[in-house]
Amino acid sequence: MKRAVRQTTLLLFTAIAMLAMLQECKREKIIVNPQAATISVSDITENEAIFKGQLEFDGGGDILERGFYLNGDKILADNDEQKEFQNKVTQLKDDTKYHFYAFARNKVGTGYGDTLEFKTLKKENFLTNVSLVIKEASNITSHSATLNCLIENSNISRFSFAFEYSKDVNFGSFLL
Repeated sequence: MKRAVRQTTLLLFTAIAMLAMLQECKREKIIVNPQAATISVSDITENEAIFKGQLEFDGGGDILERGFYLNGDKILADNDEQKEFQNKVTQLKDDTKYHFYAFARNKVGTGYGDTLEFKTLKKENFLTNVSLVIKEASNITSHSATLNCLIENSNISRFSFAFEYSKDVNFGSFLL
C-alpha cells in the first residue's frame, strides 16, 4: 500500500511539474511573408493614374509598409489597416508605357502582386488639326487695312491671336 501511495504521489508531482512547464512554454507565433494583389489601374490621363492593390494575407505579423513599384520605383500607400489600398500617381510622362505591381512587407519579408501595364494618354497639341484660311484684306486705306482669316479647330474653345505686318519681305506671320 505504501508503494502505491508513493507511486501515486510521484505521478502527481510529475503531472504538476509538467503542467507548470507547459504554462511556462509560450507558443511562438509563426510569421511568414505577406501576400499582396495588384487589382487595377484607373483614371489614366496624360500624366496621372490611380493604382489599386489589396493585402491578401498579412503573414501573421504587422504590415510595416505597402504600396506599389512603378518601373522599379517604390511608391508607399497609407498603412491604415484596410485590406485595399490605392495611390494616385502624378508627374507621369504622356504617351508612355508603364509597369507596376503591388507589394506588402512585414518583419519577415515582402509579398508581391502580379505586374500590370498601362499607357498614359497622348498630350494633344493645341494646334493639332488647325485649319487656317487667309482671306482678302478689307477696309484698305493708305494707312490701315483689316486683315481677315478663318481659324477652325474643334478643340479650341477660346484663344486670341494677332497678325504681324511689316514692309519687310517676312511679313504675314501670325502669333497665337
